[in-house]
Amino acid sequence: MKILFLMLIFATTTPCWSRFIQEPWNYEKLAKSADVIIVAAPLKVEETKELEAVPSMFLGGEDGPKPVMARVSLTTFSVQTVLKGDLRINHFSLRHLRVPEEGYSARQSMIAFQVNGPGFVKFNPKSDGCFLMFLKRLPSGQFVSVTGQTDPEFGIKRLDGYPGPAINQEAEQAGTGQPATRPESKSESNDKPQPEAEERSR
Repeated sequence: MKILFLMLIFATTTPCWSRFIQEPWNYEKLAKSADVIIVAAPLKVEETKELEAVPSMFLGGEDGPKPVMARVSLTTFSVQTVLKGDLRINHFSLRHLRVPEEGYSARQSMIAFQVNGPGFVKFNPKSDGCFLMFLKRLPSGQFVSVTGQTDPEFGIKRLDGYPGPAINQEAEQAGTGQPATRPESKSESNDKPQPEAEERSR
């Protein structure tokens, strides 16, 4: 009886929450639905203040259900290879959502973003390797996961250990217009023929 009483209290004091569960995505469906399929490495993450409704997610309250809102992040990627689609650029911007820093109480945030919450993606250019990405192109020129903004993780697959941090370093140098170079060893520098002093004086 006491347990039932506590459940009734929790039910009447907890905000109503709902979301639609989308069908599973297999690789065949991902490949067929994507505009482009690429392998890319993250270069830079911009956390904007822009708010966007999370598709198919609602949080109820005294005024009725309202869309769950999240912040927009823009992550710049360096293209490593294109597996599908006509993508003739070296860099592109991925538009994705993140949990907002404010606007919800701790309970509301837990209900909306943790209890069967969205499958957001996040990137760390300093430590992440490359990702296999199934993407849709927006009219703005930005890209989003083919599986949508609620569960983008289903369309963006981390390639652990491949090709590794070295590719990120090369991509960052390419993004700044600097050539990717490696330091020469002493043995390599010593093996190079030295010009004669007479030629240098000329």
